[in-house]
Order: sequence, then C-alpha cells, then structure tokens
Amino acid sequence: LGFLLGIVAEKIIVKKLRACLDPSCEKRANDHFRLRGVIIALFIIGGIFAAINYATIDDKLVVIFDKILVVVAVFTVCIMLSRFLVFYISSKAPQTDSRHPVTTIFTKVTSLTVYVIGFFIVMNALGVSIMPLLTALGVGGLAVALALQDTLSNFFAGIQIVSSRVVNPGDYVRLETGDEGYIIDVGWRNTTIRSVTNNLILIPNSKLASSIVTNYTLPETVLTLIIPASVSYHDDLDKAENIALETARAIVFACEGAVKDFEPLVRFSRFGDNGVEFNTIFRVREYSEQFKIRSEFIKELKRRFDQAGIEIPYPMRKVVLVRQD
Repeated sequence: LGFLLGIVAEKIIVKKLRACLDPSCEKRANDHFRLRGVIIALFIIGGIFAAINYATIDDKLVVIFDKILVVVAVFTVCIMLSRFLVFYISSKAPQTDSRHPVTTIFTKVTSLTVYVIGFFIVMNALGVSIMPLLTALGVGGLAVALALQDTLSNFFAGIQIVSSRVVNPGDYVRLETGDEGYIIDVGWRNTTIRSVTNNLILIPNSKLASSIVTNYTLPETVLTLIIPASVSYHDDLDKAENIALETARAIVFACEGAVKDFEPLVRFSRFGDNGVEFNTIFRVREYSEQFKIRSEFIKELKRRFDQAGIEIPYPMRKVVLVRQD
C-alpha cells in the first residue's frame, strides 16, 4: 500500500512543482532536483513502520526495527531536502536581478549542511549524547584544519567568491596574470574558466580571491570599445574625422552587437611618431561582440581612406646624416 501511495504522491508532487517553474529554467532546475524514487521510498518506509507496529512480534524487535527505520527515513528526507533546496534556488535565480549563482560549491555546501543536521537528528533519536560528539569533532576538526590548510583555504575562498557576487558563472573576466575567459563554475577547490579558444583554465579559489580581476560583465554587460588609428600629418584632419564617423555609423547599423542608440565618437588623442593618432569609440552589448565590430570597422575604414586618398602612415624613423669635413 505504501508503494502504491508513493507512486501516486510522486506524480502529483512532481507535477505541482514543475508547474511552479519558469519554462526557461525548468531543465536546469530539474538537473539538480531529482525526486524520482525518493518519495516512493518514504511511503514504503511509512508502510513498513505501520506494519511492524501493528504486527504481533516481539517488542524488542519492534524497537530495533523502529530505530533502523528512523535512520533510513531521516537520511531519505535529507536527500529530498537537499535536492529541493538546490532546485528552489535554481528555479528562482533567473527570475531575480540579484544573480544568485548556482555553483558546485553552493550545491556541496547546501547538501553538506542538510546531511550534518540529519546526522545529529539521528544521533539524538538513537539516544546518543550530542555534546561529547561535538567536543570530539571540535578537537578532531582542529587537527584536520592544520593538515588541510591549502584545501580549506581554497574552500573558504570559494565561499567568499560566491557570497560576494563580484564574479558569477557566465561573467567574462581577466586576471592580472593575463588569463581571461568566461566563468563556468566555482567549485570547492578551483574556479573553472573557459577561454575564447574553448580551453578550460583551472584557477585555485585562493589565487582568484587574492588576484586583481577585471569583470567585463559588471556592473552591466554593455561596454565601451575604443579602436585606435592614425592618419598622416599631410592629410586633412576634418576630412579624416568625417570619414571615420561615417564608417562608424555604418558599422553600428550593420552589426547586431553594437548599441544602436549610441552615437559613435571620433577623438584625436596625440601627435604620434608617424602621424596624428585618434580613437573611434563604440558601445557594444557584451565583451564577445567587440571582435566582429573591430574587424569590420578596420576593413571598412581602410577601404574608405584609400578611396579618399588619406594615408595611414607606416611606422618609420627619420635619420639625418650630418657630414663633417
């Protein structure tokens, strides 16, 4: 009877929970929240418990079976609760602006907390005193902490990274070491970064926490793109500026990654060694969009400068030889 009721309850509960999910995040949440079999197991445990207590068997055996069932039931509830908590955060994360990151270290800490609480509940149900156990764990924990300093340093650094929310999965970051890419996951030991060449970079959490990090996704994904160029000292700067502006406007209109409501700017910066240098300024929607816009602008600007007879100077050095008789 418990098995049959469990099948019915599982179908009803899972259906209700899925109905509460945003369809866009249902698949990601279901990856973490797997109730299949857990609800049925709870109903089977309840059925066995009822059968034992109503059966005509020795009371000592009833007490033993009851304790075994309590242990199994508590850890089954822990499994379901840990999956549910991760499921809940996963389903709510895309619907908020606070960008709750669902990372490996987050799921591990959540599950560990639930299982530790379940362990103490089992000990209390079995009549084992918790205080001496906590004292022993405190002394043993100190020894373990000394032996695993590097591992614990990375673990707590990962918690700090996740809780501070300055680096989140999906962000494009660049470290002071020159490593850059998209944050894939923050684990209990390493942070995984996928570079633009589609390679994975594993960085210890403690290194990432102490490093200078440039996050190109915060405070917003839109960023400024500055493309430098130069023209010869013999050319008309106003004419060069107008051509660069027309080219930039054409690129903004043609490329989807450009911010359409931002008017491109051209600003001369300095007198360089080979010509007058200037910068063309765009706004792009995200970091990865800049490469196409940069490429298209350089090609089109070169073509239009050639048509207008404007020279893009080569690097050169003028050497004056003085003859002394």
